[in-house]
Amino acid sequence: MALGAAGFVFSTFGTLRLTAAAAIGAGIATFVGSIFPDIDHHASVPRRKATRALQILVVSGLAALAALQFETIVSVSATAISMAGVDAPPEAAAGAGIALFALAVAGIVDPTLGALTRNHRGWTHNPLIMFVLTGVVCSAMWYLTTGLAVAEQVTAVTVVGTFYIGVLIHLGLDGEVV
Repeated sequence: MALGAAGFVFSTFGTLRLTAAAAIGAGIATFVGSIFPDIDHHASVPRRKATRALQILVVSGLAALAALQFETIVSVSATAISMAGVDAPPEAAAGAGIALFALAVAGIVDPTLGALTRNHRGWTHNPLIMFVLTGVVCSAMWYLTTGLAVAEQVTAVTVVGTFYIGVLIHLGLDGEVV
Protein backbone atom coordinates (compact mmCIF):
# COMPACT_ATOMS: atom_id res chain seq x y z
CA MET A 1 0.00 0.00 0.00
CA ALA A 2 2.83 2.35 0.84
CA LEU A 3 4.38 1.78 -2.58
CA GLY A 4 1.04 2.34 -4.28
CA ALA A 5 0.53 5.67 -2.50
CA ALA A 6 4.12 6.67 -3.24
CA GLY A 7 3.70 5.70 -6.90
CA PHE A 8 0.50 7.74 -7.14
CA VAL A 9 2.13 10.81 -5.59
CA PHE A 10 5.30 10.51 -7.71
CA SER A 11 3.40 9.98 -10.97
CA THR A 12 1.07 12.88 -10.18
CA PHE A 13 3.49 15.43 -8.75
CA GLY A 14 7.00 14.10 -9.50
CA THR A 15 8.61 15.22 -6.24
CA LEU A 16 10.81 12.87 -4.26
CA ARG A 17 10.10 14.66 -0.96
CA LEU A 18 6.36 14.07 -1.23
CA THR A 19 6.89 10.56 -2.58
CA ALA A 20 8.98 9.65 0.48
CA ALA A 21 6.41 11.25 2.79
CA ALA A 22 3.61 9.32 1.06
CA ALA A 23 5.48 6.01 1.33
CA ILE A 24 6.31 6.40 5.01
CA GLY A 25 2.96 7.92 5.96
CA ALA A 26 0.94 5.37 3.98
CA GLY A 27 2.88 2.51 5.55
CA ILE A 28 2.11 3.80 9.02
CA ALA A 29 -1.54 4.66 8.21
CA THR A 30 -2.13 1.24 6.65
CA PHE A 31 -0.63 -0.47 9.69
CA VAL A 32 -2.78 1.60 12.07
CA GLY A 33 -5.85 0.85 9.95
CA SER A 34 -5.08 -2.85 10.07
CA ILE A 35 -5.14 -2.97 13.87
CA PHE A 36 -7.75 -0.25 14.51
CA PRO A 37 -10.83 -2.52 14.30
CA ASP A 38 -9.64 -4.42 17.38
CA ILE A 39 -9.86 -1.40 19.66
CA ASP A 40 -13.31 -2.76 20.45
CA HIS A 41 -11.75 -5.83 22.09
CA HIS A 42 -11.30 -4.48 25.59
CA ALA A 43 -8.34 -6.66 26.59
CA SER A 44 -6.44 -6.38 23.30
CA VAL A 45 -3.03 -4.81 22.81
CA PRO A 46 -4.43 -2.42 20.13
CA ARG A 47 -7.01 -1.21 22.66
CA ARG A 48 -4.39 -0.58 25.33
CA LYS A 49 -2.11 1.20 22.84
CA ALA A 50 -5.02 3.25 21.45
CA THR A 51 -6.03 4.28 24.96
CA ARG A 52 -2.49 5.42 25.77
CA ALA A 53 -2.15 7.24 22.43
CA LEU A 54 -5.49 9.02 22.90
CA GLN A 55 -4.53 10.03 26.43
CA ILE A 56 -1.28 11.50 25.14
CA LEU A 57 -3.13 13.23 22.32
CA VAL A 58 -5.72 14.72 24.70
CA VAL A 59 -3.12 15.96 27.18
CA SER A 60 -0.98 17.37 24.36
CA GLY A 61 -3.97 19.12 22.83
CA LEU A 62 -5.00 20.61 26.16
CA ALA A 63 -1.42 21.71 26.83
CA ALA A 64 -1.25 23.42 23.43
CA LEU A 65 -4.61 25.11 23.99
CA ALA A 66 -3.56 26.21 27.47
CA ALA A 67 -0.28 27.60 26.11
CA LEU A 68 -2.19 29.62 23.52
CA GLN A 69 -4.65 30.94 26.13
CA PHE A 70 -2.35 31.08 29.15
CA GLU A 71 -2.80 34.81 29.80
CA THR A 72 -6.58 34.40 29.85
CA ILE A 73 -6.35 31.38 32.16
CA VAL A 74 -4.02 33.29 34.52
CA SER A 75 -6.47 36.20 34.54
CA VAL A 76 -9.37 33.89 35.46
CA SER A 77 -7.18 32.27 38.14
CA ALA A 78 -6.27 35.68 39.58
CA THR A 79 -9.96 36.59 39.81
CA ALA A 80 -10.83 33.28 41.48
CA ILE A 81 -7.94 33.60 43.95
CA SER A 82 -8.94 37.16 44.79
CA MET A 83 -12.60 36.18 45.33
CA ALA A 84 -11.55 33.26 47.56
CA GLY A 85 -9.25 35.49 49.59
CA VAL A 86 -6.32 33.15 49.07
CA ASP A 87 -2.76 34.40 48.75
CA ALA A 88 -1.30 32.38 45.86
CA PRO A 89 0.43 33.24 42.60
CA PRO A 90 -2.16 33.10 39.78
CA GLU A 91 0.36 31.52 37.39
CA ALA A 92 0.87 28.57 39.76
CA ALA A 93 -2.88 28.21 40.27
CA ALA A 94 -3.44 28.32 36.51
CA GLY A 95 -0.75 25.69 35.93
CA ALA A 96 -2.15 23.44 38.66
CA GLY A 97 -5.68 23.85 37.29
CA ILE A 98 -4.56 22.99 33.78
CA ALA A 99 -2.66 19.93 35.02
CA LEU A 100 -5.60 18.66 37.09
CA PHE A 101 -8.03 19.20 34.21
CA ALA A 102 -5.72 17.38 31.78
CA LEU A 103 -5.35 14.44 34.18
CA ALA A 104 -9.12 14.26 34.68
CA VAL A 105 -9.78 14.29 30.93
CA ALA A 106 -7.04 11.70 30.32
CA GLY A 107 -8.67 9.54 33.00
CA ILE A 108 -11.99 9.39 31.14
CA VAL A 109 -10.45 8.32 27.81
CA ASP A 110 -10.68 4.59 28.53
CA PRO A 111 -14.26 4.66 29.89
CA THR A 112 -15.32 6.78 26.91
CA LEU A 113 -13.63 4.41 24.48
CA GLY A 114 -15.37 1.55 26.30
CA ALA A 115 -18.76 3.22 25.95
CA LEU A 116 -18.17 3.77 22.23
CA THR A 117 -17.00 0.21 21.62
CA ARG A 118 -19.22 -1.95 23.79
CA ASN A 119 -19.28 -5.04 21.59
CA HIS A 120 -16.43 -6.80 19.86
CA ARG A 121 -16.90 -6.77 16.08
CA GLY A 122 -19.24 -3.81 16.33
CA TRP A 123 -18.99 -0.59 14.32
CA THR A 124 -15.20 -0.82 14.03
CA HIS A 125 -15.73 -3.95 11.92
CA ASN A 126 -18.32 -2.37 9.63
CA PRO A 127 -16.79 -1.46 6.24
CA LEU A 128 -19.36 1.25 5.49
CA ILE A 129 -18.98 2.98 8.85
CA MET A 130 -15.20 2.82 8.58
CA PHE A 131 -15.39 4.22 5.03
CA VAL A 132 -17.46 7.17 6.25
CA LEU A 133 -15.14 7.69 9.24
CA THR A 134 -12.11 7.67 6.94
CA GLY A 135 -13.88 10.12 4.61
CA VAL A 136 -14.55 12.47 7.51
CA VAL A 137 -10.89 12.34 8.59
CA CYS A 138 -9.76 12.87 4.97
CA SER A 139 -12.05 15.90 4.73
CA ALA A 140 -10.65 17.26 8.00
CA MET A 141 -7.12 16.72 6.69
CA TRP A 142 -7.99 18.61 3.48
CA TYR A 143 -9.37 21.48 5.56
CA LEU A 144 -6.40 21.54 7.96
CA THR A 145 -3.93 21.64 5.06
CA THR A 146 -5.76 24.38 3.14
CA GLY A 147 -2.77 26.74 3.31
CA LEU A 148 -0.42 24.23 1.71
CA ALA A 149 0.22 23.57 -1.96
CA VAL A 150 -2.31 21.27 -3.65
CA ALA A 151 0.37 18.58 -4.07
CA GLU A 152 0.95 18.56 -0.32
CA GLN A 153 -2.79 18.50 0.41
CA VAL A 154 -3.36 15.57 -1.94
CA THR A 155 -0.42 13.70 -0.44
CA ALA A 156 -1.76 14.21 3.10
CA VAL A 157 -5.26 13.05 2.12
CA THR A 158 -3.81 10.06 0.23
CA VAL A 159 -1.88 9.00 3.32
CA VAL A 160 -4.98 9.29 5.51
CA GLY A 161 -7.01 7.36 2.93
CA THR A 162 -4.68 4.38 3.15
CA PHE A 163 -5.95 3.89 6.71
CA TYR A 164 -9.11 2.44 5.13
CA ILE A 165 -7.06 -0.04 3.11
CA GLY A 166 -5.59 -1.26 6.40
CA VAL A 167 -9.09 -1.65 7.82
CA LEU A 168 -10.12 -3.69 4.77
CA ILE A 169 -7.06 -5.90 5.18
CA HIS A 170 -8.05 -6.56 8.80
CA LEU A 171 -11.67 -7.25 7.90
CA GLY A 172 -10.56 -9.53 5.07
CA LEU A 173 -8.34 -11.54 7.40
CA ASP A 174 -11.25 -11.80 9.83
CA GLY A 175 -13.39 -13.14 6.98
CA GLU A 176 -15.79 -10.20 7.22
CA VAL A 177 -15.03 -8.84 3.73
CA VAL A 178 -14.70 -11.19 0.81
